Amino acid sequence: MGLVLAAVSIWGFLHFEGDDASGDPSGAVAPSGALVDIQAKQAAASTVASVQSLYASEGSFETVTPRALRATDSAAHYAADASTSVDDVSVASTVEGVGIAVRSPSGMCFYAHVIPAGVTYGTGSPCTGEAALDASAPAWPSQST
Repeated sequence: MGLVLAAVSIWGFLHFEGDDASGDPSGAVAPSGALVDIQAKQAAASTVASVQSLYASEGSFETVTPRALRATDSAAHYAADASTSVDDVSVASTVEGVGIAVRSPSGMCFYAHVIPAGVTYGTGSPCTGEAALDASAPAWPSQST
């Protein structure tokens, strides 16, 4: 539900922005880096929720695999390979947690690391779940547009 509201909000912002100062007669507005990064953050947050649900039902992070995620949530493509878009979520599982990486249309890669105590965040390269296992910030870094 939250994803739908966020998507509608983004669409509304882009749609009703009207004519911009670029002189583009269509009134099309190119989304800024921060706006397109929202898509990646939403994909990562959705995956975090799925990981937490699987962990709660299975009692182990090792069972939270790309295959298990695909079985519970087919909204994205889950794999161990590097993420190349918001639709490709890279996932790596260990006994201690799950790393999630999602590539934004801006080129930035967002990490989430799900552990028993909660979630830590980061950004970086490569855009893999394996790299996301090192994420340790309390939130994703903010950026100005």
